This record gives sequence, C-alpha cells and structure tokens, in this order.
Amino acid sequence: MSNVVQGTGKIWCRLFDHKAFIGGEITFTLQEFEEKRGETEVDSLFNIIEHIADIKDSQIDRVKEAINDTLPLSLKDLDEALNYCSKFSELEEYYKEVSFL
Repeated sequence: MSNVVQGTGKIWCRLFDHKAFIGGEITFTLQEFEEKRGETEVDSLFNIIEHIADIKDSQIDRVKEAINDTLPLSLKDLDEALNYCSKFSELEEYYKEVSFL
C-alpha cells in the first residue's frame, strides 16, 4: 500500500508540480529582458553623457562670448528705449494739460 501511495505521489508531482520548470522559465525570461533592456539603457546613458561633455567643452564658451559681445549693446538699446518711453509719457502729460485747459 505504501508503494502505491509513493507511486501516486511521484506521478502527481511529475504531472502537476512545475516549480522547477516555471522557475527556470522565469529566470530565463528575466535574464533576456535585463540583458536587452540593460544594453539599450546603458547605450542611451553613454550617449547622454557624450552630449553633455560636448556641450560643456564647446558650447558654454561660445555662449559666454556671445553674451559678452551682445549684452552691452542690448543694455544700451534698453536704456534708449526707456528714454523714449519717458519722453512719450512727458508729451502725453503735456498734451493732457493743454487739452484740459
């Protein structure tokens, strides 16, 4: 009788206990996913680092030079525009007083 129970237990395990197979499939799937995804993510990170290094090395100096060249002219133009605005406001006040009288 015990042989029958053991045999039945072994048959049941072979038919319905798929832990080893499922565990292996899960491990395989995870490895495939991590390898494929990991390589693309690492590649994109390296590309980003390269772009940042290029910008740091070349673009920042150009931007500084452009700012130093154009900022004084822009400030001069802004001061001139402010002077025109103040003249217009003075003229507006003058014409309001003249038309009111």
